[in-house]
Amino acid sequence: MDRGNYEAALREFSAAISYFLVEKRLAEELATAYDNMGRVYAQLGYRTRADLLIEHGRQIRQMIQNDYRYALSLNSKATADLAFGQPYRALVTSEEALGIFKQQGKPGIRGAGLALITQGRAQRYLGAYWRYCRNPARFEHHLREAIKTLEEARDIFLSVKEDIRVFQAYNELGCAYRELVALSQGSDTESALQARHYLEKSLEAAPREKYPALYVDACEDLARTYFILGKRKEAEGYLRQAERATPKDYKLGRNGQFCAVPPEECVEDYWQQLGKIHVLRGDMMFDKKRPCTSTPQMRQAIEHYVLAACYFGRFLERPLDPSSVSEDEHLYPPSQPRLTSHRLFIEHLYGHLSQLEAEDILRIGQELLPELERTYVLKPSWLGVFRQEVLELLEHTKATKFATE
Repeated sequence: MDRGNYEAALREFSAAISYFLVEKRLAEELATAYDNMGRVYAQLGYRTRADLLIEHGRQIRQMIQNDYRYALSLNSKATADLAFGQPYRALVTSEEALGIFKQQGKPGIRGAGLALITQGRAQRYLGAYWRYCRNPARFEHHLREAIKTLEEARDIFLSVKEDIRVFQAYNELGCAYRELVALSQGSDTESALQARHYLEKSLEAAPREKYPALYVDACEDLARTYFILGKRKEAEGYLRQAERATPKDYKLGRNGQFCAVPPEECVEDYWQQLGKIHVLRGDMMFDKKRPCTSTPQMRQAIEHYVLAACYFGRFLERPLDPSSVSEDEHLYPPSQPRLTSHRLFIEHLYGHLSQLEAEDILRIGQELLPELERTYVLKPSWLGVFRQEVLELLEHTKATKFATE
């Protein structure tokens, strides 16, 4: 689960539950399996299953009166809320969990660290709302609080020597400082130093051999930090580092095929990370001073955004081999998964392409997309959201704008 190997994790938790259901004395283990399985579903974008499984585990823990584990269920619910774009709910729930952990004294210290990471993430997400407001400076408070919270979590996990949580604390601290840099439009030099420092520390805490997808994630975070600071050379260096750390089997070939990776070995999170890498590459190519698709630079930007949509689409495609009927097919609900990270990508893409003229939007849909589909032999389903949620809506809004002028 921590390595991003989600399908294998689902299979193992499902098998564990079948054993625990046989023996009533294993109620605590059963609750833990439900909780963990719910968190995997949250990572995959299946909200109903995530919420219900985590809640089922919470009820079992409440019944057997295990306060520490009950608080872990609350923290799991908060992490699921974050995955589905509800940071305020996550903040409230993680605060309740933290209170229970602190009542436990020393035995509750690890749980307190987990709740602090969740609380810090929620505060960071709330701070990121500065992008949608006329007075963005008032959101700096949330980011400063996130940093205080995450520093406390860092100290806890350094003391208990849990490397995956140390990585999370460092990475979240780096991202919180990076958000302050973006808020200041690059002028906050102290936050820039701290962002680079903590993201580099997160690379050290997540060795490529042990947490490969997290290593790629940290490289991409550093690349975006340098991009915000206007340091293109450094940003490009970390993007290349991220791409080198990603096995070629996960990369889309010119024939539109992905190599077959066995579910027990597959690190599906690589596809999410590759999507983020291509988003950043598109941002680096997008010329806001000359928003016109006739320029080679803009065409390359569109190509990167299309590839990002394909990688996100591949991640959301369940199971790993959708052409075959798997014995694990019951693990995936018939509903389409929804992830906040992918919705934010669509919003990001819409914001960039809205700067283009109406004829450029039409050119993307009528010329560039078909050309890229032929070049890469892309599946139409991977680009469905790109077409329907971005291009078609932009065609409508551009036509409306033209009609009102």
